[in-house]
Amino acid sequence: DDNPMPAAGGRVLLVSDSSFAGIRWNGALPYLQGADFDARLESCRRLIGASCRGREGYAPSTAVSEILSVPPGSVDVLVVATGYNDFAARFHEAFVSVMAAARHVGIPRVVWITYREAVGYHAPSGASYAATYAANNALLRAELASARWPELTLLDWNAYSAGHPEWVTSDGVHLTISGARAAAEFISRSLAAQERRPCPAGIGGPTTSGGWCRAPG
Repeated sequence: DDNPMPAAGGRVLLVSDSSFAGIRWNGALPYLQGADFDARLESCRRLIGASCRGREGYAPSTAVSEILSVPPGSVDVLVVATGYNDFAARFHEAFVSVMAAARHVGIPRVVWITYREAVGYHAPSGASYAATYAANNALLRAELASARWPELTLLDWNAYSAGHPEWVTSDGVHLTISGARAAAEFISRSLAAQERRPCPAGIGGPTTSGGWCRAPG
């Protein structure tokens, strides 16, 4: 409880696919608070490989390309909220590529948001995407436990959102208006909790006995 509490966070690069692009589409960007957010939220983005054509009529750059586009040393925290469009067989390669890109441009912390597993998607082959996202989450947990990536932490959106079906559309992935605000506040409060600072004043939230923001969940 004696840790110093910085009043505000640093520079945050938030990279998403359509799962969290709902923060932008639903007018919830103002709820990203407590840090200097550079929110790059695009439909159909992939981690690696060519992105698909999104709902706004173009294929965005990949997460790795976005990361490599920032000046070295200009970002304090990378938040990864994409991966739903990536091929299951390449997810580990994609994970390593993202982590390597972050290291290349000197980003000291990577925060990866877990994937929702209660989804209604199926591949053309009939395979459930729910199983894919569960496997991706398991890989993230294994990589976190491996200690190969000391800069990595996970934000468990899958668990946090599980009891709130009103936050997502019928596909189980994309955000409703209330879900967009919840997702933005989830990120903002989680980063504040990690950095042991007060919850952002504009959104508030539970605090610890030490006075800093309590981690959501």
